[in-house]
Amino acid sequence: TRSGLFFDALRIIEHCKPKVAIAENVKNLTSKNMKGIFDIVLNSLDEAGYNCYWKVMNAADYGIPQSRERVIIVSIRKDIDNGSFQFPDPIPLTCCLADMLEDNVPEAFYLSEDKTRSVISHNDKHPGHIADRGGREVKIEDNGRYRKLTPKEYFRLMGFTDSDYEVLASNGISKTQIYKMAGNSIAVTMLEHLFRKLYPDTSRIDTLKAQSLDILRKL
Repeated sequence: TRSGLFFDALRIIEHCKPKVAIAENVKNLTSKNMKGIFDIVLNSLDEAGYNCYWKVMNAADYGIPQSRERVIIVSIRKDIDNGSFQFPDPIPLTCCLADMLEDNVPEAFYLSEDKTRSVISHNDKHPGHIADRGGREVKIEDNGRYRKLTPKEYFRLMGFTDSDYEVLASNGISKTQIYKMAGNSIAVTMLEHLFRKLYPDTSRIDTLKAQSLDILRKL
């Protein structure tokens, strides 16, 4: 199972002893039903020599117009932790979904008449601008028609820049894979705010980001 990946990560942490380790998972990990598993995660990190700080964070609180809640666990090695770490405060949301949409979308992303009627029927039962029929695809209303979000729009809604998307598209990464990458990612702006709390010297963050993008462009 995917949960087994934690123990692979734990072995790496125990071997490499990084100063800080960050884990992310769905909000449900903090529920009563998952308490036993969550306790194992926290206790394992504690035994590995780390103080753990955790919080359910929402991408919508850090500049992204989507409600995407994830539990973030920040583990700081005990020999260097001074107990002062605090999660970043939320910031006002100054954009909306419409700001993330492309101006010119190919016809292939628009729904057929039959699928459109299905979405309208769903919306009558579940009012709202975004229609999600329980699957992975989100449908939006665009100038009176319904369509799927484009891969670039998915990336924008995760806090990536258009240039980040272009690196992948220009290297032949398929739309399907880009959709999956966006869905498996962590909201970038949320991470940036988190990193700035961990590393007040923001020049280090900017340097690391530039180096990472440079590596991607050379792939």
